[in-house]
Amino acid sequence: MNLEKQVEHKPKTEKKEFSLFSAEIFTCGKTPTTNEDNYFASENTICVIDGITSKGNLDFAGKSGGEYASAQMAAFLEASTSNFVGKKLADELTNNFQRSLRELGLIKTIEEKPQARPGAVLTCARIIGDKLIVTQVNDVGFRINGAKTYQPKKEIDTVTALKRINALKAAKAQKPTMSNEELAKIGREAILQDLE
Repeated sequence: MNLEKQVEHKPKTEKKEFSLFSAEIFTCGKTPTTNEDNYFASENTICVIDGITSKGNLDFAGKSGGEYASAQMAAFLEASTSNFVGKKLADELTNNFQRSLRELGLIKTIEEKPQARPGAVLTCARIIGDKLIVTQVNDVGFRINGAKTYQPKKEIDTVTALKRINALKAAKAQKPTMSNEELAKIGREAILQDLE
């Protein structure tokens, strides 16, 4: 009988204090050695970013696909002076990420092997004036004041997948020669239109 030694798997935690709020951030990868998650925190913003593991073994500047995607999003948020929210934030993050993939010279490879496409989803809460505006892309949950938890139900995955599938089928029926990049854009737009 082969018994593997159990390794304790603890999340990485960090506390941040700001004038308007404090944040306790913890991330935990699927395995003790793999964590593709990230975050960004500033005086008016806290974002939790969930890197999505890509299939295949492409090298993204020495990182896995999800690790690279979440790091790019965190770096963009840190460098940005804007207070984008909702669809505008999602569009800016997407455009920046596509630009970074072009700079790595990986766009053609990813188009040929779409399963190797890296990605990340996020929840971003921003204090703008006297409002807290939350942009939630996919299933990244968050908690306010350590009490009220906002976690989309898994049905959201089904709904977004169906929206994407229907949009892709309609596009493919209309133009059978559509490229994978065009299809990916249509799939994203089918979901992002609900953020407006």
